[in-house]
Amino acid sequence: AAYLVAKGYRIAARRFRTPFGEVDIVARRGRVLVFVEVKARSTLDAAAEALQVRQQRRIADAAAFWLSLNPH
Repeated sequence: AAYLVAKGYRIAARRFRTPFGEVDIVARRGRVLVFVEVKARSTLDAAAEALQVRQQRRIADAAAFWLSLNPH
């Protein structure tokens, strides 16, 4: 979250829980909205590889749920 704030993002939610699962961070910068899954790994590549297709779908479903509750 601190990294995102330093890059100009505003944190909209932390640990946002949905019927589909949890999104660690929801952040916005201007018109850009990001949904962040936090992975503690030794390298960025290792973190990216740890995000399985099933988890990606869960995040996408949670993002759609967020957007349905926050249409603005």
